[in-house]
Amino acid sequence: MEQTSNTTCRRFMQIWPGGFAVWLGKLHPQEMQAVITSFTHNRYHNGLGRPLKRCEREMLELQWFSAQEFEDVIRLATPATKISLAGMQKGDSLRRFLSENWATDFAKCPRNDDQLAFRLFCQGQGWDTTKLRSLTPKPAGIPAGAMPCCINVKTGLPMVLLGREHRGWCCFQGNADSCDTSLLHTACREAAEELCSCLGDAGAMMDRFFLHGVAVSAASRNQDPIRNRIHLAPDRVGGGSGTGRKRIPKTLMKDISARKVAMRGWVRN
Repeated sequence: MEQTSNTTCRRFMQIWPGGFAVWLGKLHPQEMQAVITSFTHNRYHNGLGRPLKRCEREMLELQWFSAQEFEDVIRLATPATKISLAGMQKGDSLRRFLSENWATDFAKCPRNDDQLAFRLFCQGQGWDTTKLRSLTPKPAGIPAGAMPCCINVKTGLPMVLLGREHRGWCCFQGNADSCDTSLLHTACREAAEELCSCLGDAGAMMDRFFLHGVAVSAASRNQDPIRNRIHLAPDRVGGGSGTGRKRIPKTLMKDISARKVAMRGWVRN
């Protein structure tokens, strides 16, 4: 997979509250298929070498879709609209929340530079984050997740990766958990879980996509106990309500507390 030439360039765009487009690079069709193959292996053939958690069984399949078509249908969507994309099976559609006003701003009326940059990416103008400011992570609380993006080397078209669950197709997003210390942690954990770690665990996704472009203090950057251990969060054997979870180890709780204190010093560049 191709890496961006500018290593300090942001590999993410915040396209709605809690929703992040993340950049995989310019991929050959074989590399795009390899992502799906890895998910299928982990999801259905014990690729992780352990029983899957409930949250890891939410997605039934993955598929790459045209980013331009995705932007087109989102721009025309209304809260009452049932929308689908070419390549979906008859009767399939996008999840309802993707038709809500807060999720359609990037396509209808971009309200910030991140949303405008993502709309331009969808329209075929490339992944350009050079003019985007650093992001100050917000505390965990609202649902968050990620949507992997790439450019197909063979066709030159921008693509987005979506997953199908029982309620429809969507990005890899879910509710905050008790172990999350920021919106980014929720996004990485949820995406890693729903992708069955086919792009790495939550810590690897944090490093891969959010290492640059996030405003942190020097002390926080040099001592981040959660980033490399975020995947050690307790298994969620129950639903998103917080019930049915295992107790968080005291050592991890101390790290989480330290991380929350460090977050208070984060400033926007």
